[in-house]
Amino acid sequence: LKPIFDKLYYEEDMPPLVKKGYVNVIIGMLFARYPTLAIKTPANIEIMVDILQYINSHYKEQLTLQSVAEEFGYNKYYFSRIFNRYIGESLSNYINVVRVQNFMRLAREEENPQISRIAEECGFTDASYFAKTFKTSFGVTPKEYRNGFKEDFI
Repeated sequence: LKPIFDKLYYEEDMPPLVKKGYVNVIIGMLFARYPTLAIKTPANIEIMVDILQYINSHYKEQLTLQSVAEEFGYNKYYFSRIFNRYIGESLSNYINVVRVQNFMRLAREEENPQISRIAEECGFTDASYFAKTFKTSFGVTPKEYRNGFKEDFI
């Protein structure tokens, strides 16, 4: 390999196509010398991507562990275990994060956002639960955010 690297390094006026050919030779020699390993895709990873896309598309709806599990053909207990294992948090926490993120996006788009209306648009049916979730995420209440902390989040 050293002669090929030297030729690539020291020959300054080598055409780009020739350089690419040398790089392909190097890669071919490395593949011939070292065995390749098959990468195992963890079981259920594709379904997790589908589940996350589903949540991102349906966050405004009343999503529950039972409803999402049924949508993908799982028992809710098994679904909860695999979701927690792959995502690292509960389904309800993940849904709340998606909803709060969408709340932030919508609130930034308005001059004087009406908190309760936007929260409801994002799938929160209980204003006090939304306020608690928001404060847990950002350390301030939605009103504090609207009245002075908004610049910190943009």
